[in-house]
Amino acid sequence: MARTILKRAMRRGRLAHSILLFGTSLTQLEKLAWEVGCSLLNIPRESTDHTDFLQLRPTGKARNIRIGEKENPDKSTVRHFNQQIAQSPYSGDKKVAVVVEADRFNTRAANAFLKTLEEPPLDTTILLLTTRPYSLLPTIRSRCLRIRVSDQTDRDDDPETTAWLGRYRDWLNSLSAGLPAKEEVPNLVLGLYALVSDFKTDLERITKESLRGHPDLKRDGLSDEEKSAIEAGISVSVRERLLISMEEITAEFARGLADSGNDSIASRLPAAIDALEDTSRLLRVNYQVQSAVEQFLLASLRIWTAPRG
Repeated sequence: MARTILKRAMRRGRLAHSILLFGTSLTQLEKLAWEVGCSLLNIPRESTDHTDFLQLRPTGKARNIRIGEKENPDKSTVRHFNQQIAQSPYSGDKKVAVVVEADRFNTRAANAFLKTLEEPPLDTTILLLTTRPYSLLPTIRSRCLRIRVSDQTDRDDDPETTAWLGRYRDWLNSLSAGLPAKEEVPNLVLGLYALVSDFKTDLERITKESLRGHPDLKRDGLSDEEKSAIEAGISVSVRERLLISMEEITAEFARGLADSGNDSIASRLPAAIDALEDTSRLLRVNYQVQSAVEQFLLASLRIWTAPRG
């Protein structure tokens, strides 16, 4: 749907100058932004670099988008990006400016970029990408055409991931009867730690596969800092997709409980989802993957097997 809307607008020459693309998959957002940029600039999609295709993304250990110095700002900062946007196109009559993970603006950078959004050059299309749209300043959101991008084409459907999600579903189903007998507890805990270990292995594997052949990593003159930021962004996208799949399975488990008449247990779903969101927040601040997933599964064990009141 998002792709259709954008293509129709481009065909009619009515594409907004500032667009916020949001969804659950950063990878899908980047792919769509790349397609739009190549179409607007009339360049091949396999192109890896173009002087009128500008990109800004988080950098540094904190993975923030910084404002930069007033004099000679670093090219990975908002001030340098704003300067590029203000310049005339080099090789045509259009420019495309993409901000990847726009939710990573720090406050000063967001306010500085807001000035560009208030008066965007007529020859420039600005695309902001985020999986967390409500983390952006309301004033930034209000100045953009907002388009939700579905991640249906980007679901994790490889056999190993499907198998892991199936084991997670089976583990949840084993909790449906409440607190297990003492002799069953060791198997339950062993299953929990097997899930934790395999989650990390699966995450690393999918991330490596996603990195392989990624167009942004082929750009000329890419610094080590930019490369690390791109890799980190892809890793976050993969991780979030896995967590979303876990949330869907957890909700499905709760619906099954409700359908079988266990409404009192099914009503614990919000607590389980809160625990999963806590896990997502921990991972966003670089908390160790295995520890965060372990905490979620232990919380789930407590939530679903608590004595029925």
